[in-house]
Amino acid sequence: MNAMPDPADWVASWYRLWQEMYATVNPFVSLAPQVLTQPILPGWMFANSINVTEENSASPETERAIVSKYSYGRQLGRIVDVLGELIDKWPGGAPDDSSVRQFAELRDGIEEIKTQRIVHAISELAEMKDRNRDEYERLVAKLQEILEVGPARSR
Repeated sequence: MNAMPDPADWVASWYRLWQEMYATVNPFVSLAPQVLTQPILPGWMFANSINVTEENSASPETERAIVSKYSYGRQLGRIVDVLGELIDKWPGGAPDDSSVRQFAELRDGIEEIKTQRIVHAISELAEMKDRNRDEYERLVAKLQEILEVGPARSR
């Protein structure tokens, strides 16, 4: 994120603009600027949004519809899962290739992040036991259902 502009810079810029505007003869003197452009939060991005436009997609409407149903993470996750399975089942073992090793590092790194998130969620659940007993019991029952039935059928 960009830092907030320095007030001294803003005042100096405004003063230069005022000087330029009134350097010419103006019969109606006004302290209000006649032209003002100001970027709102320059360089900021909210909610990690990605703008899909005609400039970066052949069919932005189609891409938006797909991403609204299957996020980029979900799409990539499924590709990583399938590719990992194919490499694991490679006849004669996975090739000793740098791209295969890099893929394995990527897959292992993703799994590590997922594991850390699960460990964090378990820790949060344990803390909830004292703070909000009713919500804790509801979530534990849901977790038990998922563990017994499996995530795909528990929804």
